[in-house]
Amino acid sequence: MEDIRDGYAYSRKETSRNSSLSNGKSQANTSKKMHKAEREKLKRDHLNELFQELSRKLDPLGQSNCKASILADATRALRDLLAQLEKLREEHTALISESHYITLERDELKDENLALESDIGMLQNELNQRLQCSGDDTRLTPSHGDTRPASLVQRPQARYPSPSDSWPAKLLSSLPGAVQVQEQKQDSQLSCSSYSTLTSGSGGAELSTRMIQTDNNGNLG
Repeated sequence: MEDIRDGYAYSRKETSRNSSLSNGKSQANTSKKMHKAEREKLKRDHLNELFQELSRKLDPLGQSNCKASILADATRALRDLLAQLEKLREEHTALISESHYITLERDELKDENLALESDIGMLQNELNQRLQCSGDDTRLTPSHGDTRPASLVQRPQARYPSPSDSWPAKLLSSLPGAVQVQEQKQDSQLSCSSYSTLTSGSGGAELSTRMIQTDNNGNLG
């Protein structure tokens, strides 16, 4: 009887032990499931927050709330950004090449500017030397004026009879041969006036003077 009792007690102990172990395992599994569910919920909440933020970035008005539309909009925006990035890269390359060309051209212009400044300096020095030499020549060379003698021959002026000269004509008209002398005198005066208007310079003046002297000599004779 004692053996039966001992066996029964042992079996009860084993059963209680097994039940306690199974209860512990079930509790552990339950706690694990609860933690897993909480972690999944946290992940979903985080993803929802990310989708909402992405939706606000793509559509500030918040018209699209579907995750599929949000992903489609995000894909399209990403493609546009990649295209813009490629275009900007091409522009950057073009600007770099243009900047290199401008740098080379600027260096060439600097060299040309230096060469021009050197030429200007040389020309300025040459001009200063020429001006100095011309100034020395001017100081050494005496100034000569016009050494030609002034002409002493004057142009004869025609003399016409005045009213005061009429009374000798009346007296001379009574003398024999006075009419002829008066006509010769008038002819000589007319010839002198005509020659004086036609001739000029020293040669013409000399010719007029000779004609007057000839007429006077004829009148005196």
